Amino acid sequence: MGEEVEAALALFASFVMEPEQVRQIVRWDMAVLKESPWYRQILEEGLQQGLQQGLQQGLQRGRQEGLRQGVLEGRREDILHLLRVRFDPTGPALESIAERLAAIEDAGLLQDLLVAAIQVESLDVFQRRLPEVGGE
Repeated sequence: MGEEVEAALALFASFVMEPEQVRQIVRWDMAVLKESPWYRQILEEGLQQGLQQGLQQGLQRGRQEGLRQGVLEGRREDILHLLRVRFDPTGPALESIAERLAAIEDAGLLQDLLVAAIQVESLDVFQRRLPEVGGE
């Protein structure tokens, strides 16, 4: 019991004093501290809190990435829809455009291409504005 009290006092003292000062005042043995129920409880609570924070951060990043990907995919679909309506492209031409659009990860560029799909006078002009696959 005395060792647990000593470990607890050392733990609380470490909040206001340097660890070396605490060691000099108290016969602090880390093995004793690590075996104390308080230390284990604090460690377990810290681990749980860390896991929870990590999970929340991971979920938030996942949501943000999912939202970003959804915006990109929506713009790609809008561009293809406009091109279908305006120029009625054939299968291979549309597939080539879709492949090149799929390689674009820049939302601003996709927005510019959406405007271009509205304004260009031909499908060939639009295709010349597209970056080559892998050459974005």
